[in-house]
Amino acid sequence: MARFPGTSSVVASIARGALMVMLGVAVVGCAAISSPNDQAQRQAVAQFYDAALAMDVQGLPDDAQMARLARLISPALLDQLNQARAQQALDFSRHQGSEPPLVQGALFFSLFEGAQELIAIEPDDQPLMWVVTLGYGHGADAFEWTDIARVVQLNGRWVVQDIEFMGQWDFARSGWLSNALLSVQAQTTP
Repeated sequence: MARFPGTSSVVASIARGALMVMLGVAVVGCAAISSPNDQAQRQAVAQFYDAALAMDVQGLPDDAQMARLARLISPALLDQLNQARAQQALDFSRHQGSEPPLVQGALFFSLFEGAQELIAIEPDDQPLMWVVTLGYGHGADAFEWTDIARVVQLNGRWVVQDIEFMGQWDFARSGWLSNALLSVQAQTTP
């Protein structure tokens, strides 16, 4: 095979160019996966779950918990929580505390007892949706599950708009938090 002067440098130059293009595509792909927008959404979800874990909200949030949640959730979700609280207060006044509260257990998790650990937050296939892996228990009794948080951007910042409960065991919460709150608002005691 005949060799031409400078062939190896031409081939090397082409190979370097191809490598640079492949690296550029990889960097652009990674940037799309981890854009500042995605990072801000993930941070909003993390802040919400960090607060929910720290507060250990059982039933509907009290005034102090509502004040802390107000900056982490959408105004629509905040309004639904306030309406459910008003309904529960009305219900409580009607039966003078002889009935249990309308909402029991850990409000923001599939598991009635709540969660003890935030394990991971990953983007879902659908925009504005984040798969949240949570854990409860330790050692042989430990288990994990995922719920889904939906975010919305308001005035330049991201907040949690709703939660879909994804627990797959008996008595797990299911459906959307917003629907559960609407059903509380619809409840009345004779």
